[in-house]
Amino acid sequence: MRESGYLETLKERIVVFDGAMGSSVQALGLSADDYGGPKLEGCIDHLVLSRPDVIRDLHASFLEVGCDVIATDTFRANRLSVAEYGLSDKIVELTEAA
Repeated sequence: MRESGYLETLKERIVVFDGAMGSSVQALGLSADDYGGPKLEGCIDHLVLSRPDVIRDLHASFLEVGCDVIATDTFRANRLSVAEYGLSDKIVELTEAA
């Protein structure tokens, strides 16, 4: 049986996975408005709705420097974790956008 391209790559070299999403977002110095207002400031998950361009550009930058795998922008991908921002009812929308 032929192995997938991913498995063949693993045999040839190390696969690089991104791991700096949170610190990369923080380094941008985004404003409360970028997050969707003062109530949502710091909720990185909400950026997929309020500033999808930021998340898209960060993911593109990871790929440009050689990352093989990127993860979604879902730090708090559950209703309980986003409850502090009043976003429990938007968890499906957040995870689908991410």
